[in-house]
Amino acid sequence: MSKLKYKLLFVVVAGLICMLPALASNTALEFKPAILYSVGTSPDFVLTADFNGDGKPDLAVRNHGTSNVSVLLGNGDGTFRNAPSIGLVGSLVAGDFTGDHKDDLIVDDGSSLSLYVSKGDGTFGTGVRIANSSGTPLVADFNLDNLLDIADGSTILLGNGNGTFQAPKDIGTSGGVFVADVNADGKPDLLASGVMLGNGDGTFQAPIPFPWPGSCVFLCQASISNLVSADLDGDGNLDFAMGYLTRSCDVNCSPYVGLLLYFFGNGDGTFRKVTASSDFGLPRFLLAADFNRDGTSDLAVAPTVESGSPLIYFLIGGEVIQYDLGSGPVYLIAADLNGDGFPDIVTANYTDAQISVVLNSPPDFSLSPTAAELSVQRGQQGGEELLIGSHAGFSDAVSLSCSVSGPPPMPTCSVTPVSVLADDTAQLTVNTSAYSASVRGPGFLCGPFLASLLPLGLIGCAFVSSFDRRRLASACFLLITATVLTVGCGSGGGISPPPMSYAITIAGASGAIQHSTTVQLTVQ
Repeated sequence: MSKLKYKLLFVVVAGLICMLPALASNTALEFKPAILYSVGTSPDFVLTADFNGDGKPDLAVRNHGTSNVSVLLGNGDGTFRNAPSIGLVGSLVAGDFTGDHKDDLIVDDGSSLSLYVSKGDGTFGTGVRIANSSGTPLVADFNLDNLLDIADGSTILLGNGNGTFQAPKDIGTSGGVFVADVNADGKPDLLASGVMLGNGDGTFQAPIPFPWPGSCVFLCQASISNLVSADLDGDGNLDFAMGYLTRSCDVNCSPYVGLLLYFFGNGDGTFRKVTASSDFGLPRFLLAADFNRDGTSDLAVAPTVESGSPLIYFLIGGEVIQYDLGSGPVYLIAADLNGDGFPDIVTANYTDAQISVVLNSPPDFSLSPTAAELSVQRGQQGGEELLIGSHAGFSDAVSLSCSVSGPPPMPTCSVTPVSVLADDTAQLTVNTSAYSASVRGPGFLCGPFLASLLPLGLIGCAFVSSFDRRRLASACFLLITATVLTVGCGSGGGISPPPMSYAITIAGASGAIQHSTTVQLTVQ
C-alpha cells in the first residue's frame, strides 16, 4: 500500500494552535494492504458488533443499491466470512437487547422501529415492531440498570432486557444526534439542538446551548459531515469535531470551502467552537481514534465520497498522512478487529460492491542474527551479532535473553548488552566445555605396552600346542582374546566425540511485544 507523507496541509486559524496540546513526537502510522470483501451494491454504512457471541467483532453492512444488509462474521484475526444477507432498509444500530450475549439489530425504516433478534449464527429472526419512528435511534443504558435503551427522536424506550421495551416517553427534544458522557459523571447525555445532561434515570436536563455553525436560510446551504467525539485537546474532557462545507450566501453560490470545526468541551456540558481550514479536500466524513497509540486522539478524514476517491487523510502529530484505503469510501469505522490493541479501519466503498478491511500495522521491532548457523570448536568460544530492527516508528528499549537446548554437556550463552534500543545491535556469546576425561583413552596401561603382548600370546599358544591340546585349548583361547581386547583399548591418544547440535533461542521483549529467533549451534 502506498503512503505519502506531507507537511501540515491544514492551516489553523488564529488561536487554535495555543488551544491544542503539544503534539506527540511519534507520528508513525502504517497499515497493511486492504482486504476486500464483496457485499451488496452501493454500501453506505457499516457497524461492528458480536452477532454470534464468540467474542470476536462481526460486521453489518447496509447496501443502498440492493436494499439489504450484508453480515460478515469475524474470525478474530482481522478476517471475515460471509453470512446470509438480510432484506432490511433504514438506519441500523446494534446491541444485546435480549440478554443472551449476542447482539441484535434495531432498524428504523422511517416509519417504525423494529427489533431483529440474533439467532447466533449470523442470521436473525423476523423483525418485531417496537415503536413508531421519530428520528435517528441512539442506543445506551440511559437509566443505569445494565439494560440497553433506545433514544429515538423526541422519545426514549427503556429496555426490559428480554427484547421488549417500556412505553415511549417524551424527552423534551426534537431529536438527538449523538449520545456520549460529556461531563464524565457516568450517565449518558444527549446532543441535540443543545446538550441534554442525563439524570441516570432515563430523563434529561434542559438543553445547554451548543455552538452549532450557522447556515443560510434558503440559498447556498452548507453541508456537514458526521460528528465524532474524542478528547482532541488532551485536557481530559470530551470534545467533538465535524467537517463543514460552506459557501457564500448569495444567489450565485460560490464553490464549497472545506472547514474542520472543533468543539472543545469544558467538562460541564458547555463547549467552545474553534474553526480550522482544510487544504486537503472537502471533509465529508470524519473518524476519531488513537491510531498510533501515543495517547492522543487522531482524526481521519475522507475528503470525497461519490467521486470514488480512495484517499484518506490522517491528522497525526502535526502531519497529514495520506493513504489509499479503497475505492470510494463513503463511511468508515474504527475497531480493533484482530485483538492487538490498535484501531483498524473498515470502509464502505460506495462506488464498488465491496468493503475494505484495513488492519493497523503498529510499531514493532524485529530480532535477527547475522547468520542462522554457528559452529564452535569444543572448549572454545563463539559469537554472533544480533540486529534489533524497527517498524512503524518503534523506538522503545528491547530486553534480550538467550537459552540453549540440546544434549549434555550443555554450552552456555549470554547476550550483551541485555537491553538495547531499536536499530541497534547486541552480541551473542557462546561458551562450550572442553573434552571430558571420561571420553579419553587410559594412557600407558592401555597403550603400546599392552599392545606388545599380542605377539607374545601367539608365541605362547604355539609353544603349548605340543602339550595336551585338550587341556590347554581353553587357556590359549582366553590368552589371545584378552590380548586382542587389551590392544583395542587404544593407544593413549583419546577418542574425539562426534559433533553435537544445539538450538540457541534469543528472546526479545518490549512491553507486551515479544519476539524470538533461533540460531543452530554445532559443537565440533
